Order: sequence, then structure tokens, then C-alpha cells
Amino acid sequence: MLNINSKKFAFLFFLIYFFSFALSVSAAGLVPCNGLDCKPCDLFVGFVNVINFLVFTIAPIAAAIMAVIAGFILIFGGSETAKTMGKKMLTNTVIGLVIVLCSWLIVNTIIRAIGRGTSGWSPAGWNQIQCVK
Repeated sequence: MLNINSKKFAFLFFLIYFFSFALSVSAAGLVPCNGLDCKPCDLFVGFVNVINFLVFTIAPIAAAIMAVIAGFILIFGGSETAKTMGKKMLTNTVIGLVIVLCSWLIVNTIIRAIGRGTSGWSPAGWNQIQCVK
């Protein structure tokens, strides 16, 4: 399967990937307040921001990177075992991304259906919370 050098490469790749997103998270505005001016509503806004960031930013980028890695394994993997692993990795990547996006879509549909009869409901979406300052 994978030798020691490819495991080291995968670990190094993960570290670079993780820290590059850690820098972008701090700049992404996930936390809507600073220090003492935080209100309880800001907790929900932050929660929604994190979910949207994970579903619409991290998941597609991670899926694209995994698809590229699977493609390299398919193209440059000499043995049938490597090609089988590449196909399985690509299949699992697509299935994982579909599960993530469909989960969000199902939750969005259910919450919109429940909230439709509620007075004061904003059909713009549950994932766009506006705090009153």
C-alpha cells in the first residue's frame, strides 16, 4: 500500500492544508463580535457562519484535493491495488461530498417547511441570522 515516505508526504500535506485554512478562518469573519460586545445572538450567528464555512468552503476544497490525489494514484499507480485504491478514494470522495451537501439541503428544506407558517418568519433562510444591535 503506502510506504513510509508517502505517509510522511500525506502528513506534511495535511499540515500545510490545515494551517492555510487556519489563517483563512481568522480572516473569514466567522466570529461576528469582539470581546465584551458579544450578545447571545452572536453565538448563533457564529455557529451558522462555521456551518456555512465548513459546508460551502472546506468540503468542496477538500473534495477537490482528494479527487486530485485519487487521480494521481489512478494515473501513476503501477499496480492493480493502487488503481483500485484510487478508484475507491475517488468514489468515496464524491459520495462524501454528496452526503454533506444533501444533508444541508434536507435540513434547509425541513426548517423552511416548519417555519413557513410562523409569523415573522423570513423566507431568506435560516442560515442568514441578523442580530438586532
